[in-house]
Amino acid sequence: MALLIPFLSVQHMIGSAVAETGTSPSFIMVTGVGIAQLAYVVLAFGLCVGRFRIFELRQRWSTIVAAFAMFVLGTILVNFQAIFQ
Repeated sequence: MALLIPFLSVQHMIGSAVAETGTSPSFIMVTGVGIAQLAYVVLAFGLCVGRFRIFELRQRWSTIVAAFAMFVLGTILVNFQAIFQ
């Protein structure tokens, strides 16, 4: 259930991009948005529950650090074309 929220947000992002520009976003951008959205879910679990056992994160600090790393990775992937071109 926890992985459903990032999946739905990625679907919404793809639909919005197609509706606005007429072209679909790149695979790297879609992956970045999914990872960034998953970071929000992992952070919420880390703050509220203290673990995210799907990824074998069993301590509060490791869960929060993993969420931060996912958010940074997702942000880099979303901006991949602007950064590396």
